[in-house]
Amino acid sequence: MPPDPQSIAQIARASGGQAYTATTTDRLQAVYQHLGSQLGHKNEKRQITTRFAGGALALMALGARDVHALVRPTDLGRLP
Repeated sequence: MPPDPQSIAQIARASGGQAYTATTTDRLQAVYQHLGSQLGHKNEKRQITTRFAGGALALMALGARDVHALVRPTDLGRLP
């Protein structure tokens, strides 16, 4: 199913964007050049230690819960 230019234009307006139509290779290249001048990326270092520590803590809590469910305190005296 080919794209509907009117629907695409309506979505672009509703989202604050702009719709482009490229019927030739030159026009398509011009659109990409225009978009490329507006888009960019930024390399940014972020601290992720707390996420790993939180994940480790959650896994430890789950493990402790599972061990507690498997071994009752009354069984501890009978372990070899």
